[in-house]
Amino acid sequence: MTDLSMPSSSVRLGAAVPVPAPDVDENATGDVAVAKPSTKKRPLHKQLAFTLFMTGGMVTLMSLYNTALHTWFNFTLFDWLSGMLLRWPIAFVTSLTIGDVIAKRALMPLVRKIASPSGWIASHIIPFCKVNAMVPFMTFFASLLSVGISQDLLPLWAFTYVTTLPAALAVNVTLVGPLARKMYRLAFGEKF
Repeated sequence: MTDLSMPSSSVRLGAAVPVPAPDVDENATGDVAVAKPSTKKRPLHKQLAFTLFMTGGMVTLMSLYNTALHTWFNFTLFDWLSGMLLRWPIAFVTSLTIGDVIAKRALMPLVRKIASPSGWIASHIIPFCKVNAMVPFMTFFASLLSVGISQDLLPLWAFTYVTTLPAALAVNVTLVGPLARKMYRLAFGEKF
């Protein structure tokens, strides 16, 4: 039985167990209308730090993956590092512009209609949308660096896009996303 007369919600099952009170709207009669998700906006330096963690991890692993794929594992450490260091600033800027605009501003209203934008939705759907927005641009940029403007550009881009998208989605959700959130938690003492 829930005691709604107390200032914060608690559940009575023989003994009181404190439960944090959710953010709720109450109408004039005091009835709970709708639970509101947190709309707290992070400071710019924290958003930039998290984007730096995410893009750093993604570019590191995806550059290794694509370099190995395109050279049939016949590459040097310099080949991989040079590609990674060149792509990281591009990925950072792309994430803040194209990725954020498409994933957060265009798709977030749709996500809000489906479910609450917190929890699992925020940690999986939004990065999924962001990866889908960034991979076409990043693979085109990488292909352009590899062959320049030539007749091989579009076939290379198509191949790179098709082989990179599933890997980028898997790496983002299973490895880089959780690692970036852990790094953010270590750096700022709070969850992202």
